[in-house]
Amino acid sequence: MQKPLNTSERSSAFWKFFFFFLITVTMVTTAVYFNFRMPYKENEILKEKAETMRIQSMAQEKFTSNMVQAKALLDSMGKPGVNVKYIGDQVTSKISDLGKIQFADSSLQGSMNRVILGVLLDFNKIKAENIGSGEAQSQIADLQSKNDLLKRDNDQLNRDLDFCRTGTGAGR
Repeated sequence: MQKPLNTSERSSAFWKFFFFFLITVTMVTTAVYFNFRMPYKENEILKEKAETMRIQSMAQEKFTSNMVQAKALLDSMGKPGVNVKYIGDQVTSKISDLGKIQFADSSLQGSMNRVILGVLLDFNKIKAENIGSGEAQSQIADLQSKNDLLKRDNDQLNRDLDFCRTGTGAGR
């Protein structure tokens, strides 16, 4: 059998074709792989984010519920006939629960919860001081009325003393 004259060119062309064919098949296979693999990876990432958001949402609902309960307790502290010490302990307990619930992250909800917690603590402190000063105000009012009575009694005694001095002094 006879060999063709351009065997080396044909062999070179074949290897070039084979090399470019392999590169093309590899690129197409890689593209198809990433086309089908990337959505799964993206779905996993999105599922993780959705789970994180669900957990944050549940924690925020729990925080809001405890915050409303603490606010109701704070509002009931000023009512007459209420055991202020007991309710104060409950408010402190609720506020400490809020501190445990809040996230220590730098998200908007975390910073908002820290501000709300600070406001509730300040409100609790002011409410306790206000209740304490309310009792002091009632004591001050009682003491002022007693003082007015004593002043009237003192004025009456001074008039009686002056009357006695003038009455007994005129007779000597």
